[in-house]
Amino acid sequence: MMALNETPVTIKMADARMLGIVCRPGMSTAPGRSQASSHRSPQGGGTPVSAAPGRPQASSHRSPQGEGTPVSTPIRRVGLLIIQGGAQCRVGSHRQSVSLARRLAGEGFASLRFDFPGLGDSPGEPVAFDHSEAHIGAAIEQLLHSAPEVEQVVLWGLCDGASASLLYMQARSDARISGLALLNPWIASETAMARAQVKHYYRQRVLAADFWRKLLAGGVGWRAARELAHQLLLLLKPAATSAAYPRRMAMAWHGFGGHLLLLLSEHDLTAQAFEELIRNDAAWRAWDRVPGLTLQRLEGADHTCSAHRSQDAMERCVIEWMAQVGTP
Repeated sequence: MMALNETPVTIKMADARMLGIVCRPGMSTAPGRSQASSHRSPQGGGTPVSAAPGRPQASSHRSPQGEGTPVSTPIRRVGLLIIQGGAQCRVGSHRQSVSLARRLAGEGFASLRFDFPGLGDSPGEPVAFDHSEAHIGAAIEQLLHSAPEVEQVVLWGLCDGASASLLYMQARSDARISGLALLNPWIASETAMARAQVKHYYRQRVLAADFWRKLLAGGVGWRAARELAHQLLLLLKPAATSAAYPRRMAMAWHGFGGHLLLLLSEHDLTAQAFEELIRNDAAWRAWDRVPGLTLQRLEGADHTCSAHRSQDAMERCVIEWMAQVGTP
């Protein structure tokens, strides 16, 4: 059985201080031996997993001579940095990041999840995701310091955390990063978003007889109908964006050269808009032919994989992929 070790850390920068949790494998319990039950803080925010109060801790193998020599679980050479999206703290939406980190530790992977400034337990002013390279770099240094067994790092990001991962690589070209796991990346493109809405939502509605019955009966407001017409017109335009950062993301995508895992949820407008853009924007041409790309579609999943089945599927994809990343 695997025990976990969750350690609070402070990531110090020249002008900021970020709080995080390093999660790594603990000691193993030999089969057939008693194992201490573990308790975790309700918030998942940093209490090391330990023996329950009043019970002895038993997180070691017994040597053949019965001397009780602890046997540590080997930590794999690849670790994971979890980069939150939006205004989320290190726990993640519905404890997504806690679950991912602990499951990874069960497979021998160390990880770090942290709060950007102004979020969770980290003081300071919030940082825009497209200007977070220095903060991600400091977190990488902390992970490598806290888990010296780790030689290579994978960046896992959700939404604009996925976008920030690509932007970090475009700015830093960090040779220590061997993989990027990107869940529903965010790109601000009104046209791409409109195309996604029309193709995945409005198209089904306008083909339904019930929609037209409601429209003629006044059940669907004319304002909504005008919005639909506007969205349909946008289908004629290319799904481009005037923002600078998506082109920087495209540069990183094509120039990375490491392992790429793109996870797209079936029922997520952000994922659909991202795919619209990369399929139509010239900067992303041949996006699906870059070396090392693995594309996984999460059937039935929403933006944050809120259903247990979706979270489980996402975690399994990441673990299986990371095992390949760590293979020399």
